[in-house]
Amino acid sequence: MEYIVIILIVVGLAVWASRAKQKKEEAERRKAEILRIAYKAQDIVEKIQTVKTSSAKANNCRKAREVLMQATAYPEYREVIKNHGELVDRLEAIEKVLPVVNHVEKAYKHQFKGKDKSELNCLQDALYEIQTKGLSNRDFEVAMVFPEGTGELITIEGIKDRCIRLGWEPA
Repeated sequence: MEYIVIILIVVGLAVWASRAKQKKEEAERRKAEILRIAYKAQDIVEKIQTVKTSSAKANNCRKAREVLMQATAYPEYREVIKNHGELVDRLEAIEKVLPVVNHVEKAYKHQFKGKDKSELNCLQDALYEIQTKGLSNRDFEVAMVFPEGTGELITIEGIKDRCIRLGWEPA
């Protein structure tokens, strides 16, 4: 009788160890899949830097966010992609502020050429985008997108100040 109990205990331990090993292997497979998703998102994010148009950049932001959201199907996603939430927030912010950045870049080109009226029109278009989309300075901070050639972070106050210097009288 004792012999049967010992055999059952040994068999039970073997089954438990086998299940534990299977669970560990499954967790490792899920982590590898999450890593694959992260690399795919990274490839899309790198395209954001190389494409020229705002719409193409916005599309790549959206695609990268969608890919990153696939990782949330796995319970270990925060272990593998530690800054997942920050990445998704930044991509969303970039997508939101891109039209404004586009207008500001155009304004800088007009400023360089000395075309004050055209510069003012572009900056007013930027303010319109900011107002209609409900953007805040925080959106620009999170996006960390700098207009080409300026090296400075966009602020709503900065745009308004430049408009006023160009003769705009806010209502």
